[in-house]
Amino acid sequence: MTIKRSDDEMRQADPLFDRLKQRPWRESREPSEQQIAAIQQHAAPEEADSSRRKLRPWLVWSAAAAVFIVLLAACAYAYDTPGGFADWRYSRAAGITGTVKIPIGKTPEEAVMKFRGYTSMRVVHQEAIDGGMLLFIKRDFVKGDGTDLGVEFVRRTWLGWKWVMGGMYGVGHPMNKKEAFNYMSMPRFEGIRGPFPIVFGQLMNSSITSIIVTAGGTNPGTYEAKVVEIEDGQRIWFAELPKTSDAPYGIEAHSAAGAIVASTTFNDPRNMASVPMSVDLGTELSPFTTEMIVKAIEDQHVKLVPYGITGNPMQLEQVIPEVYAIEAEDQTDQSDPEFVYFYIFPTVEARVKGAQQYNHVMIEMQVTNIPITYEIGNALVIYAAKSKEHPSYQQAIENGINRL
Repeated sequence: MTIKRSDDEMRQADPLFDRLKQRPWRESREPSEQQIAAIQQHAAPEEADSSRRKLRPWLVWSAAAAVFIVLLAACAYAYDTPGGFADWRYSRAAGITGTVKIPIGKTPEEAVMKFRGYTSMRVVHQEAIDGGMLLFIKRDFVKGDGTDLGVEFVRRTWLGWKWVMGGMYGVGHPMNKKEAFNYMSMPRFEGIRGPFPIVFGQLMNSSITSIIVTAGGTNPGTYEAKVVEIEDGQRIWFAELPKTSDAPYGIEAHSAAGAIVASTTFNDPRNMASVPMSVDLGTELSPFTTEMIVKAIEDQHVKLVPYGITGNPMQLEQVIPEVYAIEAEDQTDQSDPEFVYFYIFPTVEARVKGAQQYNHVMIEMQVTNIPITYEIGNALVIYAAKSKEHPSYQQAIENGINRL
């Protein structure tokens, strides 16, 4: 006979059942306030670490920016401070042994006065140019009828204004009563920034209305000077030349009618002089014509023959050239002559623009054998020689034009 134990008896015999009866295993339990506080305290450090990790890149970038600004300020200070790297570069460029200490000024005038050691000076004009300021000054150190003029270029730095380069000249008495203008030329030095080379001066005759400066070099050209009226009706002028400018240099003074009333040429880029009127006061030369220039050249035993116009000649300021062929006396075959082009403009200003246009076209076309050009008054003369190195009639043409 099999005896089956009831479920109650089996549960009572199981020790696990006894343990379960002692706990509310079927009830849901909630943690006490003390347990909740303990859990939050345990989780707080992890949340703080996560926030710090999120903020850390911003702190790194801010610190890097601050360090960069400090380094930049330190470099600027080291470069522009008196006796710093900028002054060392200037000293090397100027050929000075040691290092010049160029002081800092709160204004352009103060920068000049500190460097020059001036106690007084008069700024008659200032021109913002090349990222700095060009000051035209007078000190009245020439007594009597003499005059003086100087230019000083200063640049703005993080520390203030700093002198870069300058110079002054004076014309003593007795002054030439027929003086047209005076001038000073300042060259460019490698390593020194500013509006150099520059030619500047004063106009001393009321009939002069414009100044034209010519310069040679790799890209020769013609440049109209800026004329500025200063104190007591006096006038100064200046022309900033290209960095590649070189000798020969020329200066022409023109009247309102376009006549050249005074002129000079020089080769020294540090030249200064007083230039007299080339005609009597009140007398003006007529503008040049093709016939006048042709006769002056033919007087140098050069035969010019009108050639007419073939193809499409280059127009400059809407002026078409008159073309002449050079007839060589020692040659029987005249089928391949050299040519001279005469551009006669209505005014000197038009000739200046025409010459600039011509030079621009030659550079754009990358012409290696650029013809020889001559500029005089309202005329532009172009000599198209077969050989740039050995032009057969260059000296004769120059002599004829110079006689004008």
